Amino acid sequence: MAVTATTDIASKRPLSGGFYTPAEVTRILRLTTPSLVTNWLSGGAKSKPTLVRQYQNAPDVGFWDLMEVRFVSYFRGKGVSLQHIRKAAAKSRERFETDHPFALSNVKFKTDRKTIFAEIGVEEKSKELEDITNGQLSFYEIVEDFLAKGVEFDPSSGLAKSWTPEPKKYPEIVLNPRLAHGQPSVGSVGIPTKALFLNWKAEGFDFASVADWFETDEEFVRQAVEYELELDG
Repeated sequence: MAVTATTDIASKRPLSGGFYTPAEVTRILRLTTPSLVTNWLSGGAKSKPTLVRQYQNAPDVGFWDLMEVRFVSYFRGKGVSLQHIRKAAAKSRERFETDHPFALSNVKFKTDRKTIFAEIGVEEKSKELEDITNGQLSFYEIVEDFLAKGVEFDPSSGLAKSWTPEPKKYPEIVLNPRLAHGQPSVGSVGIPTKALFLNWKAEGFDFASVADWFETDEEFVRQAVEYELELDG
């Protein structure tokens, strides 16, 4: 299987590819347990991996891993079996010549990826996949648009390069592998939301004091704190 040059560069330069623990991915994506992340990326006792890890020889989860886990999680939540998703991932890796097809731009690859899901639906006689790929207003296209929300893609590779989880609610909060190793941060200044949150607690919940300490805008601190509180809620 061919691998894009961008993927190869990221695997050799992890500091520019972001890294997370399974527990951090679970918290960011609001999953039920870190074992889901581990199983999808590394496989379980009786199952093969669904995805190809960004870093083959390290325990860390990369930014593209996170984006693909987000993709898998959404489809699992809609009742699509892991077996079907695993087959779609394998076909997509081969067709798009990249290890991370679920982190690809929806604009660039939406039609082809929908076709792959449709093919698997026919092969497996899957009602779930038939429902996804049929109809005038395709459920799959709705899902793809949702998954692309807040994601910025690299125009040269089509792969995700940053993600704003809540663009309307927290427009300043971004996950960018080149900022704070991909941890949620205030994108315009590169300060991790966790650092702002912990200092806010230490300063007696004083937004202005934290903003002054970090020499940043009080609104940025407020967004960071509210985002962190929501993740823990």
